Amino acid sequence: MWANKIEAQERLPKNAREVKTYYMDMEASAYVTKGAPSPMVLDRRDRGFEFVPVTHPNDVVLGEEAISKVTLDGDPLADVNIEFTPDGTRYRDDRLMQNYKTDEQGLVSFTPDRFGPWYVSADVEVPSPHALADFVYTVRFITLEVLPK
Repeated sequence: MWANKIEAQERLPKNAREVKTYYMDMEASAYVTKGAPSPMVLDRRDRGFEFVPVTHPNDVVLGEEAISKVTLDGDPLADVNIEFTPDGTRYRDDRLMQNYKTDEQGLVSFTPDRFGPWYVSADVEVPSPHALADFVYTVRFITLEVLPK
């Protein structure tokens, strides 16, 4: 059912158990460089769930380590699952997805094994500060281009 916490209480049977309500927060980003790279993509808002590149997206190169940081309200998040998937999944049986987890500083390191577009996703579920939901489920989708050497 699509309802906030108050609406759900009104619409569900009085004896309903284990009811959870979620606030959904989704964001999709694609890094594109025209002309010279800008440091703006490295800026943090320190608000909500953020997937922030430490390595500039225009500097992600085949076989070289790229680092990103995951934060919640500016604080690093440990043990967040990050999925990296190379482009071309439509034409192969194996998605070639690579799973990593953030460390204690919220950092994740990725060394791409092929160049071209990559799809990155990160998600987290946290208790909600909002009166209308029990939890906030946040997901970030990122597309970046790995450059050849």
